[in-house]
Amino acid sequence: MQYTQCKIVGNGSFGVVFQTKLSPSGEDAAIKRVLQDKRFKNRELQIMRIVRHPNIVELKAFYYSNGERKDEVYLNLVQEYVPETVYRASRYFNKMKTTMPILEVKLYIYQLFRALAYIHSQGICHRDIKPQNLLLDPNSGILKLCDFGSAKILVENEPNVSYICSRYYRAPELIFGATNYTTKIDVWSTGCVMAELMLGQPLFPGESGIDQLVEIIKVLGTPTRDQIRTMNPNYMEHKFPQIKPHPFNKVFRKADANAIELISRLLEYTPTERLSAIDAMVHPFFDELRDPATRFPDSRHPNGPVKDLPTLFDFSRHELSIAPPLNHRLVPQHVRPSLAARGLDVDNFTPMAREEMMARDAFLSLGTWLYQEFEKVPRHVFPPADHLSACYLVRRKFALHPPRTGIECGRTDIVGENTGDLAAAAGDTITIARDDTEVNEDDYDRRPQRRRYEDPPLARIRKALLGLADLAQKRVEDQVHTLAKDVCEHYDDDEIRDSFSELALQLVVEQPFKIPFVAAVVLVANTMRGEMAEEVLRRAAVRTNRAIATGEWREVKLLMKFLGGLQGLLAGEGVWSVLQDLLTKAVDLQTENNEETIGPELVKIILLTIPYVMASSATDNQGKAAAMVENTDIIASEPHALQALVDPYPGNGEPGAATPTGVLMLLQKQLQNEASTGWELSCLPRPWKVMLEDSAEDPLAAAPKHALPAITIPEVVGSGPRPLFPELYFSVYADQEVETVAPTSDIASCLIRDALVDTINILDYNRNATARFLIDLDCYFSPGTFVKRATPFDRLREVEGDRSTWKPEDVAVDAVFSQLFQLPCPEHKLVYYHSVLTEACKIAPAAIAPSLGRAIRYLYRGVDSMDLELGYRFMDWFAHHLSNFGFTWKWTEWIGDVERSGLDPKKAFIEGSLDKEIRLSFAQRIKGTLPAPYQVLIPKEKEQDTPDFKYALPGTPFGPEGQEILELLRKKAPEDAIQPVVDRIHLQARALALPDELVCSTDAYVTSVCYIGSKSLSHVLSCIERCKERLLALGPASPAARQQIIDSVMVYWKDQPGIGVNIVDKLLNYTILSPASVVDWALAQHGSRLAKPFVYEMVAATIGKVTNRVRQVVRANRVPGLSPEQKALMDEGVARERAAMKALFGRMEDELAAWAQGRSGPPPPGLGGGREEGAMIRQWGERWLRVFRRKFARDERAASDYQVPPRLTLTSNPELAQADLSWSDRVWAM
Repeated sequence: MQYTQCKIVGNGSFGVVFQTKLSPSGEDAAIKRVLQDKRFKNRELQIMRIVRHPNIVELKAFYYSNGERKDEVYLNLVQEYVPETVYRASRYFNKMKTTMPILEVKLYIYQLFRALAYIHSQGICHRDIKPQNLLLDPNSGILKLCDFGSAKILVENEPNVSYICSRYYRAPELIFGATNYTTKIDVWSTGCVMAELMLGQPLFPGESGIDQLVEIIKVLGTPTRDQIRTMNPNYMEHKFPQIKPHPFNKVFRKADANAIELISRLLEYTPTERLSAIDAMVHPFFDELRDPATRFPDSRHPNGPVKDLPTLFDFSRHELSIAPPLNHRLVPQHVRPSLAARGLDVDNFTPMAREEMMARDAFLSLGTWLYQEFEKVPRHVFPPADHLSACYLVRRKFALHPPRTGIECGRTDIVGENTGDLAAAAGDTITIARDDTEVNEDDYDRRPQRRRYEDPPLARIRKALLGLADLAQKRVEDQVHTLAKDVCEHYDDDEIRDSFSELALQLVVEQPFKIPFVAAVVLVANTMRGEMAEEVLRRAAVRTNRAIATGEWREVKLLMKFLGGLQGLLAGEGVWSVLQDLLTKAVDLQTENNEETIGPELVKIILLTIPYVMASSATDNQGKAAAMVENTDIIASEPHALQALVDPYPGNGEPGAATPTGVLMLLQKQLQNEASTGWELSCLPRPWKVMLEDSAEDPLAAAPKHALPAITIPEVVGSGPRPLFPELYFSVYADQEVETVAPTSDIASCLIRDALVDTINILDYNRNATARFLIDLDCYFSPGTFVKRATPFDRLREVEGDRSTWKPEDVAVDAVFSQLFQLPCPEHKLVYYHSVLTEACKIAPAAIAPSLGRAIRYLYRGVDSMDLELGYRFMDWFAHHLSNFGFTWKWTEWIGDVERSGLDPKKAFIEGSLDKEIRLSFAQRIKGTLPAPYQVLIPKEKEQDTPDFKYALPGTPFGPEGQEILELLRKKAPEDAIQPVVDRIHLQARALALPDELVCSTDAYVTSVCYIGSKSLSHVLSCIERCKERLLALGPASPAARQQIIDSVMVYWKDQPGIGVNIVDKLLNYTILSPASVVDWALAQHGSRLAKPFVYEMVAATIGKVTNRVRQVVRANRVPGLSPEQKALMDEGVARERAAMKALFGRMEDELAAWAQGRSGPPPPGLGGGREEGAMIRQWGERWLRVFRRKFARDERAASDYQVPPRLTLTSNPELAQADLSWSDRVWAM
């Protein structure tokens, strides 16, 4: 047997599948190639040689081939080729936005059950049923089961591995770790496949083993103790959350009753309650297939021909012997004559004995065949005695031939046919060889091992560089030395040279933790090949110049840290000359304008680079460092003019408010302290010291020195893509009795925080990777910097001497909160920082959860003195975080605050958090998590999905008219039909001498719209769309009526204000409301509204729309290629939008200033107008005023500074000629 035209069509964990053509027949075939372990039998080959069934892929032949390594042998299974899989068929229908036709589902699942009934009758369990393993001929509709690599003959009371079967299709007893399972696990998997074909997506899409069980419980409900006992009795006492089952008729809304009934019988917790495969075949769901009139339409080609069904009932004697009592239901009437002609009369059928059907007896026949083949082989072809066999094909207990014999192949591919004698394809002789290896095969239950191979040098170097310092179990110094040696040995390879240099620099700017380790690799490599270090320096300088030109100051900082770590191999001044140039530019900028922010940013780069220089292998730098620190003092020691604007704790009149320190000032003091104590810098690792361990001399000192390529600071520098503001050091662990984070007096606080913050903000595209870096924080700093992970807080008091008590999880959480609470705005969306904390808590709950608890308590204590915007950020995160962890919190700690006034910031925080939790769940669920004193905060009205229609209540003014308007709107009546009812309201309002009749009719009209739209957002949007003309006409006719629109919406949704805020946002989009009307409604009438979180949410969203509009027109004004006329038009648009923004902020300023000064409006309703309440309202006014003054300052500053700076000319560095220097286009990313 020979084959040609081989190509790969599949690649799995344990093998590769090729498509080929057999010669000379030209027949298509598939060859599955798997690594063969000599010690173990190949169970897949054994089973494939036994089974013969029309719905199981056929084994045509098998052969062995040698691999690239010595003693590496592959088993090659030659099987029939089937072009399609059920998985790909299902994906086709998904792409067509539909699901698989139910007739095809019946056809495929029936054939799968037929194959399972056959193998189960032989005691074989497939153990990996999934759509990818169901081959399909789309033309004939024939399904064939393949991939028996996980299959096994189950023996009673013999344990089996539980980690088997693909996750989405894994039976619950496997998740529970059962080892005595039965073939019913295949039945469960088939039920999952059937559900997936009907839904178009997996029914249980778990992300892990535990999550898989959660997905199952969501549908089937919590298993009972009896059900758990049948799966694994070891878990009977485990307390699972009580979840009610979700009815299958709601899961499969379009399915018929037979389909739902069949799935419910397949997806049972109790394995014995599941239908067997043969019982499933006679289920009424498949009756359509037994109808001779049924035809198979071409679902992929609607106009294609209708075909006959494939042969489904050509049962063998074996199949009819599985369950003889079912044969009359199994075999349709029209098929019985053809079976009788084959000697299989259903009415007079003699079944096979159970022993004849079992696969173990088939193995006996296989052993006999091998023994006969053994007798045919001439004795002179036996190989030497030490020649090991490739695999065992016969169990020794059969004792049919001498023990420990097996089949062995030569170097060339040898083919063994299933029928007839063994035959060689070409070349060597087939031999049957003795093997003296003692292996008890029954002790193993495993698939073939994956191929063992070494990565090629490039892949190995990349992998080692990317994994540098990631594992605490590996000594990082050894990693550095091994990697440097490996790079130098292959440095003549151009691809490796380029790849290493680029990847090293990419690692520096993407994973700042690893800067000392990458620098150490270059330092060590420089002792072996100096040109490698020279190339890295050249590329680093080019990249630094490009970053300076484009204003990428964070990248400049990271590259300067890296170059500082390489100071030991630099000739002359090294990085000190670059730091001096940066300082000169910073002084010039600050001299011109003391509110300028680029100068302080340059000084921060200098101060953060110095520690890396001092921790490098360079010597005699203390004087230069001290002089540089002294020179930066003129800028770093003075607080920035904008610092008060971004203070997270302005105090708000509260005593004892925290006073955060500027990061720049903090760094300056810390470095001055380090200069006086000898630059210990104990937190920074020094992996380059590996070169000093085994050598009496210093190889680093003897290594070649290199000049640092020119790094140029241009005359004009830009602020870059990110807005620059003064940075304050914010910590949520500042007032603890035991230090769990570095104190601000220690340089480690700024160095660790800086690396953490950069990592968090750089890796925003992968929150999982970010969370993993945070958890592994202690791997990247010197040993002893932190205590052991997850050390309880109480145990820190037992730490002796001067050992560190810093908890790595506290340091990590602290850094995330510093970004979450960054003012005026964080670098990324707030939800990113939420997700990082959530992922970290999921990865290491025992370590992170207690840290978060202490952070929450600290933040809550300071809610009174915290900046208002940060208070709402804290509220949003708190509610979001609880929603990810069962809404559980120790609410009893805050019971004393429940009785406070609604104007108290702590009470407002509690009410706002509960409201947001209800938005993320539902009121009844949240109410069940709260202690008794909190129950009053969630009244029964909050539990209603649809609020009452007030005009249906007796005694409501204009009640009949309101109900009439509601009915007309429901019937989608035209406005002409509604107008007479509106006129009646106006007539009654005039009779009652009400000030504005439009207000009364507007309330009835808008309340009716809200009631009709209460089902969903799409309902209310549809209703607004229909009523848009009348609503748009109200604003110009009466400002009071426009205010009433907001009032009607918020009164109707008073118990679910989040929905009301969303509707108001949509009315703004339709221009039914104006931003000024929203601001007036929120701020002009009642000071008590300032304490309501939903009011702040509404105003902030409204202001955001206005400022975003300004940014859009400014961007449009910068589009290159505008004609003078277009430019003038765009300038006019910018001026108009800026004027509108300024007017809106001015309106807010007037209204908020009135509340802050205590001279606006009547006393709040229900609060009595007492002196204490008045003081609270004044405090809320001050807090609001501070927030929106900051927002206006930020947005007005950005809008006024949109002139593109002149393009820089860097003649001294021609490599930067192509650099993109138009930095101002990206300033709007804020």
